[in-house]
Amino acid sequence: ISGVGNTDELKFFKIKKFQCRSLKGRGAKSGIRVIYVYLPIEQKQRNQSIAKYEKKAFRENQAQLFIETPYRSESLFKDFLKTLDPNTLLFVGCDLSLNSEFTLTLPVKKWKKVKPDLIKRPCVFIIEGSF
Repeated sequence: ISGVGNTDELKFFKIKKFQCRSLKGRGAKSGIRVIYVYLPIEQKQRNQSIAKYEKKAFRENQAQLFIETPYRSESLFKDFLKTLDPNTLLFVGCDLSLNSEFTLTLPVKKWKKVKPDLIKRPCVFIIEGSF
């Protein structure tokens, strides 16, 4: 891990290489280079951050990974659905490496028909450009 930093907007960690067996073959690109931890709590700032990192995913052809506290997983997922372009791919991984593990990658427009139970579950979210 290099370039560990903290801004007023969010905490971030830049990594040189990311590997996770639970994510392998789940539709997430291997080009993950930045993990965003704890997006802003305030709704307007959070949605602005989501839009900003979606643009970055398209512009740099680079997946963007987000981690949030379990009690905010559901609200972050809803914010992704409201903010992201309908064709943006969204990966949701919950309870990774547990028996209750759930992983799925879909375009945002299809996620609106799928209602996973994310309440108080540890989740990883990855956004990337459309296919």
